[in-house]
Amino acid sequence: MTLADDSSGVWVPLSLLELHYTPEELESFVSFRLLGLSSYSLGWSRHAAAAFWECTRGRISKTQMEALRKYTLDKFRSSDSKAKSLYYARAFLSYLTKTRLDSRYESFRLFLELPKAVNTRKLVTGHIVTIEDIQNVLASLKMKYTRGELDKQHYVAYSALIVFGVFTGQRTYATIGRITSGQFEEALKFRSREPTPRFGRSG
Repeated sequence: MTLADDSSGVWVPLSLLELHYTPEELESFVSFRLLGLSSYSLGWSRHAAAAFWECTRGRISKTQMEALRKYTLDKFRSSDSKAKSLYYARAFLSYLTKTRLDSRYESFRLFLELPKAVNTRKLVTGHIVTIEDIQNVLASLKMKYTRGELDKQHYVAYSALIVFGVFTGQRTYATIGRITSGQFEEALKFRSREPTPRFGRSG
């Protein structure tokens, strides 16, 4: 794939092209994205922006984009986190394309795609989970906590997720694995609100 180098008028391969951006442009993009987001999303966006800067240092090239992609795939285990991080990076490239009126920036999105294998995880449980299974898991967590192999924060968090799954019937990877702390915060806000009566015609 080739792109025209506007500064010289010479066509160069995308693999050899290097563009630039400033820290101020990245900060401006972050501020734009943070408007209206929850507290959880605010921190996540800033972490994604920091990772983008660390991997690129103001340069946009095939080498920098591949380094960012490798960093993301190595750092996160969750396919959702990998997708979210790479989506954020691609969004910044689109932002630069529009603010600089230079479509070459968006061409580097090519190097920030998720690998096909990421979506091959089986989401449906292959066997029926019984009460005994659940009791064994909870007992194992309690034992590790008692022995000091698990701190209180993780012990409570893991136990809460298991109980949540039991009472709601949600699947581990398909649903529970995608729930964020911000969503729990929003749910607790609804719980504290007074019920609002609604009137309307029935039928």
